[in-house]
Amino acid sequence: MNETPAGDKYADLSFMKVYAAGNPQLIKQLVNQFIEKTPATISQMDEALTKADYHTLSRIAHSLKSQVAYMGAKQANGLIVEIEQDAKEEKRIDQLPQKIASLREILHQVFSELQNQLQEL
Repeated sequence: MNETPAGDKYADLSFMKVYAAGNPQLIKQLVNQFIEKTPATISQMDEALTKADYHTLSRIAHSLKSQVAYMGAKQANGLIVEIEQDAKEEKRIDQLPQKIASLREILHQVFSELQNQLQEL
């Protein structure tokens, strides 16, 4: 059975299709930029956490939040909100390494689904 994009678990390009007015080239460009740049952003989060720079970690998470939302990655977005809030309030700091690791794993799935959806455009 083939999964449709709406059946994907981690990503949904519905918003992006509206945002890009259905222009497949623009959608591909935006999605590819997201896939290329996001791993570096996660590395920046790791670095901020290592330095116990929670203000920077919160700021990075905040900037990533909208990008992930545009890709319809609700599970990843929910985790980013938690990371942002925990870092901002400096609460549940001990959980941040696991949350960032989980985010990295979820985003790996998001990237895979997005690449599959791009092939269907």
